[in-house]
Amino acid sequence: MNKNTIDMGNDEQEDVPRGVCKSNLAESKSTPDWKEAGLESCSCGGASEIQKSAKIDKSLKGYPIKAVTNTLVAFPQSTATRRVSRFEQSAQTAKFEQLLQCLTRPRKVGTVFAAKFMALPFLARQVLFFFFVVFLLLVLTSVPFNFKRSSSKNEESRSFQEMPISRLPVFSDSFREWRECFSQKLKDCRKDPEKMWYWVRSATNQCQNKTSFSNIVLTGIKNKDEMKYHVYGDKTPGVVVTLGIGLDVKAETKLKETLPKGTKFFSADPIFEGNSDLYAPIGTYFPFAVGHEIAVSTANVLHKGKYKLMTMPHIDIITFLTKFVNETKIDQLLMDNEGAEYNILPMMGKDGEFDRHGIVVCQINTEIHDADKSKKEKFLSIMNQIIDDGRYAFLVSYATVHHRFFIINAQHPYCVQKFFKQFYDSFWETSERKSSGLPFVRVSMETITQTLASSSINTHPLFTRRNLEPWLTKSHKNHNYVETEKGIPASAYYLLGSFSTDGDYHIAHITKCPVPASALAEGADSNSKTLDDVWIADNAERVLRILPGGINVLGIAWFSSKSFFTQHKNVITRALVRIQRMSNALTTMNQESLGDTMVTVFVDNADMKPSGFVIDAVGKNPDVSTKVAFQKLEWVSLVSNASARIVFNVPPRKENRSDFYNDFVAASKTFTTNLFTCQYVILDGVLREDSEPLFKDIKKRKKNAVEAQIFLDPLYNRQNEQEEQRATNLHEILFDIEIRASVPVRATVREAKKAMKHHLIRNLCSRAELQYESMEIVEECPTPCVVHQLPRPATTVLPTQSAILLSDFLFEADTIEDAQKNFEDMMDIQTSIEHVDEGWERALTEEEMASIRTPLDVSIAEYEIGESYCNLRNTLIIAAIAVALLSFIIYVIVANT
Repeated sequence: MNKNTIDMGNDEQEDVPRGVCKSNLAESKSTPDWKEAGLESCSCGGASEIQKSAKIDKSLKGYPIKAVTNTLVAFPQSTATRRVSRFEQSAQTAKFEQLLQCLTRPRKVGTVFAAKFMALPFLARQVLFFFFVVFLLLVLTSVPFNFKRSSSKNEESRSFQEMPISRLPVFSDSFREWRECFSQKLKDCRKDPEKMWYWVRSATNQCQNKTSFSNIVLTGIKNKDEMKYHVYGDKTPGVVVTLGIGLDVKAETKLKETLPKGTKFFSADPIFEGNSDLYAPIGTYFPFAVGHEIAVSTANVLHKGKYKLMTMPHIDIITFLTKFVNETKIDQLLMDNEGAEYNILPMMGKDGEFDRHGIVVCQINTEIHDADKSKKEKFLSIMNQIIDDGRYAFLVSYATVHHRFFIINAQHPYCVQKFFKQFYDSFWETSERKSSGLPFVRVSMETITQTLASSSINTHPLFTRRNLEPWLTKSHKNHNYVETEKGIPASAYYLLGSFSTDGDYHIAHITKCPVPASALAEGADSNSKTLDDVWIADNAERVLRILPGGINVLGIAWFSSKSFFTQHKNVITRALVRIQRMSNALTTMNQESLGDTMVTVFVDNADMKPSGFVIDAVGKNPDVSTKVAFQKLEWVSLVSNASARIVFNVPPRKENRSDFYNDFVAASKTFTTNLFTCQYVILDGVLREDSEPLFKDIKKRKKNAVEAQIFLDPLYNRQNEQEEQRATNLHEILFDIEIRASVPVRATVREAKKAMKHHLIRNLCSRAELQYESMEIVEECPTPCVVHQLPRPATTVLPTQSAILLSDFLFEADTIEDAQKNFEDMMDIQTSIEHVDEGWERALTEEEMASIRTPLDVSIAEYEIGESYCNLRNTLIIAAIAVALLSFIIYVIVANT
C-alpha cells in the first residue's frame, strides 16, 4: 500500500459507545450517578461499521500513475465490537456494567416488541402484516434506483477513475500497429510489381506518421547527395558497416563523431583509389565488392567520377561479416552497392542465411536501384517476405530515380532494447496496465521536435523569425506593384503562430489576405479596392480551418502609406475583434478564450520599416507599441488520435427547420465542456504541473517524444435525481481522427494540453462548417435517419516548419489536386503533389452506411401531461405515510384491548 496515497484517518478518536451523546459522556466524568449523565435514556443502535475513506494525497502530482491505480481502501475492525472488548477487560466497576447493559439494550427492546406482537389476535397480526407489505411496496416504488456520487471527501479517492480517452503504447503494440497499417496499405499491391514499386513510398511514410512509431526519433545525417538516418541508442559501443563508399564518407564521419567511443567501423568498396584514403581515419577498409555469393561478376562502380560496369571478384556477405568484420551484431548497415541489395535483403529474412549464422542487423540504410521488370518482381518478393516475416519495419522512404529506405529490426531483443525501447514507457508493459478494467477511447500522443527557425512577438520586443526577413522585402515589392498597376492602396497579411502564457507571440508563417474580385475589375472605385473588416475576418476563418491546434491567427501585417494606415486603423481593429471571436468559436466552442490581445505589424511604403502594435480585442484599452526584431526558435509537433461516440437528445423546438451546424454544436457542447474541464493528462506516466516547461532542459534533452494520456470524467453532468425530458430527435456523432497539434519548444505543459484539445475541437467544427456550407437543400420533412459523412482531410507540412502539419478537407468528389491548389491559394506555399497526403481516412462503405442508418436501440417512454414521474412519486410517498399511520393506529388499539 502506498503511504503517499492512503489516509487512514485519526486513530486517536475517543471511544464513544453508540447511542451515548458525547457531551453527556463528558459530563459523566464528574457525576457519580450514570443515570444523571443521561445513560438511563440512551437508545443504542447495534454494532456500527466505520469506514475510513481513502484519500489521494495532494502531493500526488509528480508520482507515477501506478501509485494511484493501486490505491486501496481499508476497512478497520468493527468499532463497536472492539470497544466492547475493551470494556469487558476493565469491567470491574458497576458503572461499566451499566454501560454494557446499555449496549445490549436494543436486543431486549426487540424481544419485548416481538413478544407483544405475537400476543395479538391472529386476525390483527394478518391485518398489520398486510399494511406493512403495502407500505414497503409503496416506499420501494417511490425511491429512484440511482445512487449518489461519492461525497466530497471521497472524491479525491476516485479522481483517477476518470475515463481515459487515450492509452500509452509499448513497443510491441506499436510494431503490431505499424504492421497492420503497412499490410493494409499494400494489400492491393502484393500481386502487382508495378503497384508495389509505386505505392511503397506512400505506405511507408503514412504508417510511420500515423502510428506510434512516430515516437522513434530519427536523426538525419546528410551525405553529398542523399540523407542517411540513424536512431541513437544507449552508450555502449556498436558496429557500423558500409557496403559501397562511392568517394563519400560524410555520414560515416558524422557517426564517428557522435557514436560512443569504441564503436567499430568497417567498409568494402572494389575501387581502391580515393576510397582507401577517405575511409582510413574512420575505420577498416576492404578493397573488394560484397554480394550474396563468392563469384567473379560485373558490378556498377564509381570510377573516375562516373559509374561503369566492371568485372571484378565478389565475396559473399556472410563470409565478409563473419571472417573479415568478425562481428555478428551490426548496429548500422549502410548499403549502396549498386544492385546487390536485391539478393542481400532476402538473406535477412526469417530462417535465411543471416539467421543460420546468427547475424543480427538492427538498422539499414539501403538504396533500391531503378528496376526493370524482372527486378520489380524481385522487389515484390522482398516486400511480401518482409510483410509476412514481421521482423523489419520501414520508417523512411523517399524516391529519386531509385528508392531509398531506412529499415529497422523491430523484433530482435538486442535491437529493441538498445535502440527503440527508450521511446516507450516501460511501466505500461506491466501487469497493472493489462489488468485495468477502465473503459477508454484511444488517444495516444507523442511529441517530435524539429529544430527550425521560427518567430516570436511579445509585449516587450516583437520577434519575427529570421527566415521572414526575405519575405518582408518580397511582400513590399508585391505591394508596390499592385498599388502602382492596380491602384490597390493597402495589402494585408495574416500572422500565423502561437500564443504564449508569458505574453509572447510566436509567428510560424505569414500568408496574404486575398483581395476581392471587384478590386481587380476595370473601373472599380476606391471603396471596392479597399479591404473591409468583414472580408478580412471571413478569409481568416478559411485560413484557421487549415491550421493545427496550437497555431492560430495572431494578427495582421499591413502594407500601405502611413496616412492610409492611420485612416483605416479602426478597420484593422474591428477585423481583429472579429477574428478573435471567430477563433474562440471554432477552436473552443466559446468554452475559453485563446487570447484577449491581437497583433498588428505596419510596414510603411516609404522606409519599409515594420512597427508593431498589440491590440486589445476584448476591452477598450489603448494600443501598445512594440519593437520588431528577428530571432530563431524551435517548434514541436504533438501527434494524437481521438475517437468517441456522442448521443444527444434534441429538445422540442419552436421552429420545425433544423440548422445542421448549430445542432452539431449543441450535440457536442457537453463533450467539449467535459474535455476542457477535466485537467488530467498523463505525460510519460507522470502527472505534471501545468506550469512546468514541456522540456525542462532543452539543450540536454535526450528524448524528443512525450507520451500522453487524456482523461474525460464519466460522471460529468450526471444528476442524482431522475427528471422528465422531452426529445423530438436523437443526434449521434461518431469520429475517429488523427490529431497533429504544434507548440513552441519552450511551451509549458498547460500549453501542450490545450493545443491538443484545441486541435480536436477545431478539426470537428471546421468539417461541420464545411458540411453545412455545402448543403444546398434544407429538409422540410426529415427522413427517419439522415447520415452526414463529413469531409476527409488532406495534409501537407509547412515547408519552413515541418513540425506544423496543415490540413485541407475534401468532399467525395474532390481530388488531391484540389487540396494542393487550396494550400497554394490560402497558405501561399508551393507544394509538390507527392507531398500532399490524403490517406488519413477513408469513406464509409455501403454496408457501413447501412448499419449506421439503422435506428438506435433506445426505448422512449411517452407520458401524458398530467402523469409526470414527479407527481406519481409524490402520490406514492403520501400513500405510504397514510398506510404507516393507519397501521400504527390499529396496533395501538388492538394492543390496548
